Amino acid sequence: MKSILNNGILIKNLELKNITSFRTGGNAKYYFIPDSKETLVKLLQSTKYKIYIIGNATNLLVSDAGFDGILVNLKGFTNYICRKKNFIIAGASVSLNTLIESAIEYELKGLEKLSGIPGTVGGAIYMNAGAFGKVIGDVVEYVKVLSFKGKEKIFYKDQIEFLYRKSIPINKYIILEACFKLYRGKKKEILKTQKEILKRRAQKQPLEYPSAGSIFKRPEKGYAGELIEKAGLKGFKIGGAMVSEKHANFIINTGTANSKDIYDLIKEIQTRVYKKFKIKLQPEIKFLGF
Repeated sequence: MKSILNNGILIKNLELKNITSFRTGGNAKYYFIPDSKETLVKLLQSTKYKIYIIGNATNLLVSDAGFDGILVNLKGFTNYICRKKNFIIAGASVSLNTLIESAIEYELKGLEKLSGIPGTVGGAIYMNAGAFGKVIGDVVEYVKVLSFKGKEKIFYKDQIEFLYRKSIPINKYIILEACFKLYRGKKKEILKTQKEILKRRAQKQPLEYPSAGSIFKRPEKGYAGELIEKAGLKGFKIGGAMVSEKHANFIINTGTANSKDIYDLIKEIQTRVYKKFKIKLQPEIKFLGF
């Protein structure tokens, strides 16, 4: 395995608090950026270590104990964008906002309502990211993936079930690339929509603090933020972690939080909301090392 790890960038004992959007988390035993798909396949087929694919770590809570395995970031070979008429093809590690900006430059609409969502194309597809009545699955034409045994496959839109914060069977694979079918529009009008979306985000979300965006999925009845607020939890703190006073479905790091503070706060919110409303909130974020 050692020779495989030479084919890319390898960092040992990376402090994950330096890359997670929560600014918390212990160390990763290995953080690896493979230089090619072939290198990734060899790693998948040879290592005995646990492997976790990571993007921009914007939707992830890593334990304070860290991760005793290999975190793999695909940006060494999946950071590209190309256009073919009304289609844009993007590698999994491209920032979602970079993809949106590229679409706007090409005067193509269909993604602008997702402006401001952090993370990568791969993460957005994995979670079927959405906002303001739009989900990324609406414009996906195909997704190229890799199995954890190293087999490449393409899923076309009619083979993918895009659900609320889930894409089946994409969530069982490593996402390499996606193709988006967009539509002609006037750049001025697309930019106007984007500006309105970003303004609404700034008004409603605590963007000035480290967070991981919405913590809980929308329940069948009501909205997570409303339930948390009605449970009297706005501004509630555990250690340095606090329920945002601006948007109750955000947990923010006030500056001194560790991952345990955030995890304990998530559990406390679930307990209190269930006690009051008999609704169990389901986390939207991912957990590593818990």
